[in-house]
Amino acid sequence: MDWYLEEASTIFYPMSARCQFEQDACELYAWIMTRIRQNNWRAIRKTDIERYGPNRLRRAEKLTPVLNQLIAQNYFRIIKMRSHQALYVSALDNNGYILPFGAMSYEPFDIVPPQYNHNAKTYSVVIPPALIQSFTPDSSAYTLF
Repeated sequence: MDWYLEEASTIFYPMSARCQFEQDACELYAWIMTRIRQNNWRAIRKTDIERYGPNRLRRAEKLTPVLNQLIAQNYFRIIKMRSHQALYVSALDNNGYILPFGAMSYEPFDIVPPQYNHNAKTYSVVIPPALIQSFTPDSSAYTLF
């Protein structure tokens, strides 16, 4: 009986909503981290994801549950600088949350709580360690010698 269940899982899991959600989360994580790296390790505008992000995640009803799950699992945060209204997607580094380009480390900001849509189905996701490691800044780039 277990063999049949395992075979059914192997066949049907790739077509499941959970599998698609996990793939979307990994793709969004990689896209955001690539943009942050291209932005000299600075936070990116949330609207950039809606405009330029992965095609199937540009609509709010698809993007919001995936981004909220990544936020809930502490991969990212949405921050708003008190000096203006733009929302930024920020990752955590050793010194706290990375700020947008031009912001100073002493400038105040607020962490914006996620906007949950109770109709959207979310799943816990695990970003593969190899994917996370590929976006870790090279510490040798920051040496003095």
